[in-house]
Amino acid sequence: MKVRTVKIENFKSIRDLPHFELRDINVLIGANGAGKSNFISYFKFLQQVMDDKLEAYVAQKGGATNFLFFGRKPLKNLILEIVFENDGLFDQYMLSLMPTDDNRFYFEMERSEGVNTIFHKGFFSRESHTLDTSKIRYLLKSYKIYHFHDVSDTAYLKGACNINDNRQLREDASNLPAFLYYLQQRFPVNFRRIEKIIRQVAPFFDRFDLQPLANTPDQIMLEWREIGTDKYFNARHLSDGTLRMICLATLFLQPEPPQMIIIDEPELGLHPAALNILGGIIRSAAHQSQIIISTQSVTFINNFQPEDLIVVEQKDGQLTFKRLDAEKLEEWMEEYTVGEIWEKNIIGGRP
Repeated sequence: MKVRTVKIENFKSIRDLPHFELRDINVLIGANGAGKSNFISYFKFLQQVMDDKLEAYVAQKGGATNFLFFGRKPLKNLILEIVFENDGLFDQYMLSLMPTDDNRFYFEMERSEGVNTIFHKGFFSRESHTLDTSKIRYLLKSYKIYHFHDVSDTAYLKGACNINDNRQLREDASNLPAFLYYLQQRFPVNFRRIEKIIRQVAPFFDRFDLQPLANTPDQIMLEWREIGTDKYFNARHLSDGTLRMICLATLFLQPEPPQMIIIDEPELGLHPAALNILGGIIRSAAHQSQIIISTQSVTFINNFQPEDLIVVEQKDGQLTFKRLDAEKLEEWMEEYTVGEIWEKNIIGGRP
């Protein structure tokens, strides 16, 4: 089941995005502050609705005003729509929210077609949210938004975690050691592929040395071996880029990845050679998962086809989204890479 189209009205800096088509790989490019992250936030927002956490989420983020295009005035509703496709069959979910005087959202309309068609009005709460959205809920909860930016000394993935916290890789990779240990025990082929990728990025890396901690056997840390020495190493001895690459390789090379993988700027801290390796494993992962990523790296986008790229720009105070047309760029592609074309500002998405 894949997302075929999305429709967004009055969400953050997105004034109107009508029935935009998504493909297996969707790479958002654009200048700093263009609004690429707001497209990713769209999926986060829908997940909060499906988890019955919208009211708390909106309050935490400063109220309805912060989610509406140019705030509450003039009065406008926020409309979100998503269409799923599976073997030619479609399921559509639509949501319309209105802001209230106390800076919350009022459910003006909620509808699901393909499975059922039910309307519901009222303030959001677990009790009053009566729409049967079980299928939509399952799909949206299966989509994961990952962020591996925090590799500071206090990052959870650098410490010990419960060895049984291994059902899936968490969005911040805080259970990375446990999940890798699970792959080592249950899916050794995938585990060895991850080690091979890390060796290509970090030539000093020999292998992971994953085992329960001696004094606390229900805990595990990310331990590893360096070529040519038996000295002890753990995650705190890895560079930021190497640690992020371990997270990314684990995410994309696991045997049962999420149906949709969403990442904002995965290139952060990676060497250009590592970006090319990452591009290759992302293209391979797209055979199993739908991929949405945003990036500002010229080197990174050279690993994708023009039709994989979506140019995000601000025009007249609102965002525009344009998927590249490979045929229109055919002559340019004879002499330049897609990254060079982007640098030359031929396709837009530049400051």
